[in-house]
Amino acid sequence: MASAFGGVGLALGDNRAVRTALQIVEAELATGITVQILKRISGRESPQSASHFHGLFRPFPNMHDYSNNETKYYSFPSGHVSTSVAVLTVIADNYPEVSWIKPVGYSAIGLIGISLVARGWHWFSDYPLAVAIGYMFGKVISGRNNLMQNDEGNSSWSIYPDYKNGLGVGFAYQF
Repeated sequence: MASAFGGVGLALGDNRAVRTALQIVEAELATGITVQILKRISGRESPQSASHFHGLFRPFPNMHDYSNNETKYYSFPSGHVSTSVAVLTVIADNYPEVSWIKPVGYSAIGLIGISLVARGWHWFSDYPLAVAIGYMFGKVISGRNNLMQNDEGNSSWSIYPDYKNGLGVGFAYQF
């Protein structure tokens, strides 16, 4: 998705498409890193290797065991769903006038979730946190990078996470 938006944006001189592409990459990286950390903390079994009816959580699994048998520890939360929600949120926030993006996007994400359960990769309970993570990162990234686009002429204050010089908090006044 990022390369499609970036390619079209560069070819047509569309800054909004280029900004969307960059935000998609940022959302994918932030979501992916967060999900991988949570997977390694929670250690939840996937359905295909479950030793218990609902899959056991084995918090902080040994890294050697984790690497040798990822499906035993890799289910929670879903990276597929969290990344998909983050990308959808970025696109929908950058193109609010396109009314079909959200219904089509959320339907596709629902089908992704169902297929992952059907394949034995995830439990349905892996999804609520994944959706929250993806939505949060999508909103933060698209909102932070769109601060200076006040078309209504209203002034406002914004608080946002700042990663330029390490983790911090930024403030912006828009007028």
